[in-house]
Amino acid sequence: MFIIGNPHSRNSGYFVNNEHARKDEADVQTCSHCQKVILVQKEKDSLAVCMGCMKLTCGPCATRALTFGCEPFMMKLERYAEEQYRLQQMLK
Repeated sequence: MFIIGNPHSRNSGYFVNNEHARKDEADVQTCSHCQKVILVQKEKDSLAVCMGCMKLTCGPCATRALTFGCEPFMMKLERYAEEQYRLQQMLK
């Protein structure tokens, strides 16, 4: 179960897991580049802040940002939608 909108930090949520006879709780964030759900306390060693968008990113996206620069998820969606539109226009 995810509770979105933790009042103590902006754009974060709270994770509660009651499955395996023990209760796991954690603060969660999403990577701004790939939308991966990040359990902040468990993955604190691999987290990074993108200097382009100043948002939290996971480890793989942080290393990718060193090579390709800042690639926010919304920019990737807009680029994909634009490519699909151009393809449809070309096929007409």
